[in-house]
Parts: sequence; C-alpha cells; structure tokens
Amino acid sequence: MSSRSTLAMIATVVLLLAGALIPSSGAEDGDGDTVAVLFDFGDGRWAWNDTAYTAPSNAWCATVNASDALGFDLEFSFSQDGVFLESVDGVATPADFSKYWGLWWWDDTKEAWQASMVGALDLNLTNTGAIAWRFGAFGDPSPAPDPLTREPWTEFRGGRDVQGAMGTNGPNAGGLFWSVDMGNGPIDSTLAVANGKVFGVTAGIFDWNLFEFTQLPTVFALNASSGELVWEYEFQGAGGFEIGSPAYAGGTVYVTVSSRQVLALDASDGTLRWNTIVDDLGLSSSPTVAAGRVLVGTGSGKLVALWASSGDVNWTANIGGWVYLAAPTVHEGIVYIGTDNGSLHALRIEDGTEVWSRDLGGRLRGTPLVVGDRIYAISAIYPGFVATEGYLHALDMNGDEAWNVSIGPTGSSPALVDGKVLVGSKSGMWAITTSGTVAWRYQEAGQISSSPAVHSSTFYVLSNENDTERDLHTSVLALGLDGTLAWERVLEPHNWALSSISVADHRLYTATDSGWVYCMGDTPYIPSFSYEVDGLKVTLSDDSIAMGRNITHHEWDIEGVDETFYGPSVTYEFDEPGEYRVIYTIGDEFDLWITTEMVVVVEDTGWDLSIGGANMLVVLVVIAVAVVLVVVLFARRR
Repeated sequence: MSSRSTLAMIATVVLLLAGALIPSSGAEDGDGDTVAVLFDFGDGRWAWNDTAYTAPSNAWCATVNASDALGFDLEFSFSQDGVFLESVDGVATPADFSKYWGLWWWDDTKEAWQASMVGALDLNLTNTGAIAWRFGAFGDPSPAPDPLTREPWTEFRGGRDVQGAMGTNGPNAGGLFWSVDMGNGPIDSTLAVANGKVFGVTAGIFDWNLFEFTQLPTVFALNASSGELVWEYEFQGAGGFEIGSPAYAGGTVYVTVSSRQVLALDASDGTLRWNTIVDDLGLSSSPTVAAGRVLVGTGSGKLVALWASSGDVNWTANIGGWVYLAAPTVHEGIVYIGTDNGSLHALRIEDGTEVWSRDLGGRLRGTPLVVGDRIYAISAIYPGFVATEGYLHALDMNGDEAWNVSIGPTGSSPALVDGKVLVGSKSGMWAITTSGTVAWRYQEAGQISSSPAVHSSTFYVLSNENDTERDLHTSVLALGLDGTLAWERVLEPHNWALSSISVADHRLYTATDSGWVYCMGDTPYIPSFSYEVDGLKVTLSDDSIAMGRNITHHEWDIEGVDETFYGPSVTYEFDEPGEYRVIYTIGDEFDLWITTEMVVVVEDTGWDLSIGGANMLVVLVVIAVAVVLVVVLFARRR
C-alpha cells in the first residue's frame, strides 16, 4: 500500500473510532444485520461479501470490512470531496481515467442498481441492503450480479471473460425445482439468467402448409425461483425457428430474431426500448454486449455494432460469410467471430477495423474461446446438408494455427479448465490438452451439440438425442474434469435439444425442442421416518422429503440386530421391550446418501397375542363378563 493510502487508512480508522462514540440504531451497532458488498471487476470477474453493519453505517466502512474479508488490497485517497477508490485487488484506475471504480446502491423497490450520487462516506446504508463497486467506463451498464441473482449467466457463453466457465461450485444433483411448458414451439436458444429472471425465446407455432404462424414467437421472462411467467413479448418471426440466445446487461434484454431485428426489452416488464433492423437475410447469431455496444453477426456476412443505449448503428464490418448460431467473443478490445465460409476474424471493437482473418475451412458455428495467448475455435465440414467432419483449432494471438484435432461433426463452443479444452460433438464429449493431445472422451450419452458450462470441478452439458431403440434421450449430464459421469437426468417429455446449460446461483437452467424450460439443482433432500408399535412389533415408515428427485435406496439398521433391512417400510419384532436406536439411510437417483436416526421405544403390555395388546385386553374383559353371566345364570337355575 502506498504511503498516501497508509495515511488514508489511519484516517479511516480515526473515522471508525469516532463513529463508535456516536449514538446509533441497532443496525448500526451490528445487531446481526448485514449489507451485501459486490466488487465487479468489469471483465467477468466478481466477488460478494456479506458484512455486518458497523458504526458509522456508511458504504465506505462496509467496503473496508468486505475487502478485508475477501483478502483484497485497496488503494484509495481522501480529499475534500470524500474518498476515492483507486484500486481493488490490483485492478487500478488508469492515468487517463478511461475506467474507474464507480459506486452503486441497490433499490429494493425498483429491484435495480442505482448509481450513487454521493460518495462512499456519505452513502448511508440504512435504506439499502447492498452496494456495488464496478470497474468500468462512464456510461457502462449497472453490474449484472445483483441481490436477486448473485451469480448470473448473462449471455450464450455465460458472460465471463473465460467463456463458459465460472469460479464457484455447481449443484451436486439434478433435482427438479420446476419445469414449465411454454406451449409455443421449440426453444432452441440458450437461456440467460439474471435479475431474478430466466430469459428465453420461443419459435412460435408455424403452419408449414399455409406458411404462416398460428402462434407468434415470443421473448419471455420467468421467475427464476418458481418458474412463473413474469412477461412475454410477441414478435413477427420469419419462419418457425429462433436460435439466437438472449443477452442481459444493465436491466435490458437484447435478442436477435429471424425477422432481421435486434430487440432491446426492459428486463422488468418486457416493454420495447428499441428495435433495429440490421440485415436483409435474417439473424441466427447470438448477441454479445461489450463496451456499450451490442455485437451481432448477420446472414449477409457482416458484423454489426449497435449502441446498447439507443440501437443506433456504431459500425458495420464485412466478414464475408454468414454468421450462424455462434456469438462474437470480446477479449481486450478485440472481437473474434467465425463465419460459415470457414474464416475466423479479429476486429477492433472501437471501429470494426480488421486486425487479421484466417481461413480454417468448413463452417465455424461455435463461439471462439480466448484464454491467455490462445484462441480456440471449432469447424465442421459440410459436403451437403449434413456435416461429416469436425475439428478443434488452436491459434496464437496473431491468428496462426498451432494445431488442430479431429473430433467429429460439431457445433459446440469450447470451454477451458484445468489445462483442458472441453468441447462436444456428434461422437460425444472431448477433452483436449492445450498442447493438442486427447486427454479423454465420453461417448455413453450419444451426440452432444451443446456447449459445456464449467463450474469449478464439474461441468454440465445437454445431450442431443431421441433414440428409443438405444434408450438414449436428451439428458442433462454432470461430469468431472476427468470425464467420469457424476449424475444424469433424462428430460421429459423426450425431444431433441439445441440449447446449452446455463448455471446461476447454484441452479441449472435449460430448454428443449419440446418447448419446455427446466430448473434443476440441489432440491430439498431430508431423511425422516416414523414408527408404530404393536406389542413387540415395530413398523418403520419413510417420511423423507425429496422434492424433484427420486429416492432409490432405503436402508434400516436396528441396534442389536445384525441384519440390514431394505425398503420404504419394514416391520420387525423385538424379543423384549426397551429403547432401540434405529439408523435410516436413503440414497437418491444421483447416488447421494444421507442418514438420520431415532430412538424407538418398545413397551410390552403383556397382552400381545398376535391380535395386539389393547385389542386382546378387550377380548379378555368380554370373556370374563361372559363367564360371570354364565355363572349367574347357572346359579339361578339351581
């Protein structure tokens, strides 16, 4: 830390100590309330910390506490205008102030970030539960992470600088939180998840005989927690298919549609902010939002940059081939995009001027991956309408090819983790080392056209199968980084799928050609049981909670009994009364096991003669009464 910042830290401590002497509310005294602090580095990296309120309850105290908890070094300075945050964890404001750390606060009423009009020392936290520091240029959108979705998936490849890979752990199971039938044709695009909502596009219902829509396609938003419809926006499609994935930024959803338009919709209610026609042949490329622009590849061989705020065209570049399915990748001010004529292009995001282009052959229908000093791209060879070959290419930053590996026909976009490039193809999943050797393959699920979504030590893909004879159907697969299957969930109803997996806040979201949307993850899974005593016999019954998943294993272990019992309900007869410890273990379809135990009290009434103690007592009383009556009657006759 600089000497100036050291003095500033001393000043901060003085302020904190002074604040401790000021009478304050319970929240300010740290009664357990917390404020969520977000650091958004502007390159797809972010970090959250929930820090306790301290006195004085202002944004700067919360910032210092949160950065200390996260292990971030802060560089800052004080002036008569307040505190100026210069650097967080080494990400510093440049000399020309083209980027800076800006302060935001969360408006619960509007469910949106608001740029702070006062400094961190003057921003009181009593009216907000969250603040954010975002590193970016003036006019950049508000942070994508927010209290409603802390770990969003904002675009086709997640919105992170390392495409398709996130730093946190994903779910350990594919329990079904909810599934929704949108009832409006296929959903072939990958879903965006942000601001507490799931955004997607339906293709509509198209009558190919009459060549007209019976139901128009829609952009939709679902509540991410419940699956309930928040809003829908109808638009006129060009012919029964929509494959561009939506992108979310700054409270706006951007969508490319087949009718040649880019739509910008308000994320809260779906109202149209602007629409711009950018091509004469339709759009199938997914948009990418970066540097205040919406980047879109077109059917006529162009890359178009629109201003995100207005939809006005900033620049247009000819790239010579149809851009199909894939989205542009932006890395350090350069846009990378592949085309259907086999060319990969690198252009400057400021004005669209070309840095270089390379002919890789075939059709490039995946989003390029840029990590370190390597660019990874896929290509497929189409002699006719069906691809027969496919390759993963590695290039240096000048566009020169370092190696390529044959992986079979593919449209999957790659992701990199643990020194391996993960990519799907018609022959399954491939893991290729960064030097171009095959590390492993996974072929048991059939073809995988989706792009992998990587979360720490697990990645998720959606197979694209509907083969009843082979008993293979479209499934969500969770695999380890060594290619071993952790779990699988077959989606119903069975259908094909072009969508990929989106991962947000520890949940998985995807959709299929059947028009259904699914939300999966670690649903509640709690073992529980009850028992009934009948003399020395005890019946044990499963009462477990397993929402959205199937319990497939039931094991009962009784204290003092060598045998293990199986099944959701078992009956056992003890030799004598007493208290017995029962251990119950359940396992689910994802091979996750969990155990609970209870002491079962067995009290022998002494009347248990197979009818049951209480019932036998009644019988004996009736017999006794009958005997007395017989004796009395006999005595009277005498």
